[in-house]
Amino acid sequence: MQPESTLQQLRNALPEGELPSSYGVYFKNTLVALCHALEDHILQHSYEDEIYKPLVLVTFQQGKWYIQEADRYWDLANHSRQVTIAAVADSGFSSHRTSKLDNVTLVNLKEDDSLVQEWNLVILAPDYAAMVLCHELSPLEYQPGNQPQIDTERKFYGLWTFERVLVEKAVKILVQRMKPYN
Repeated sequence: MQPESTLQQLRNALPEGELPSSYGVYFKNTLVALCHALEDHILQHSYEDEIYKPLVLVTFQQGKWYIQEADRYWDLANHSRQVTIAAVADSGFSSHRTSKLDNVTLVNLKEDDSLVQEWNLVILAPDYAAMVLCHELSPLEYQPGNQPQIDTERKFYGLWTFERVLVEKAVKILVQRMKPYN
């Protein structure tokens, strides 16, 4: 895992041994299910008061998976105060209707930014805090002969939690990492 990755920075910011027990290596399909579960919480609640709507920060690996989720993020944006989506510029979603919403900010990552190797979902609201932070294993980190043959076999270092303190730290890290862009 790259030292500047969001997950690694969070690990470094915590006292030894204070990572959630959820920290480990996950298959992609497990992470998709986790992210959808956290997003479903937003979709199932209608907040009349703007102050209770969440901030959502998301990074998609090179943007290539966003198009599959574009309509879902339209719905999420309509239930959120602010949604910031980071991916490479040519990922295609800048032309999707979601990017046209006033509360959606697109961060066009440079191809050589390590954020393109990450997949993060961070949700912060007054009454709800949750996140999934992930960094894909490099080809060298797979055992010989165990390279993924299909998309769902890809593996990621990751963690998920509802611990507000950790979510707030992750928000600060991601905001600092995105600051040079916007």
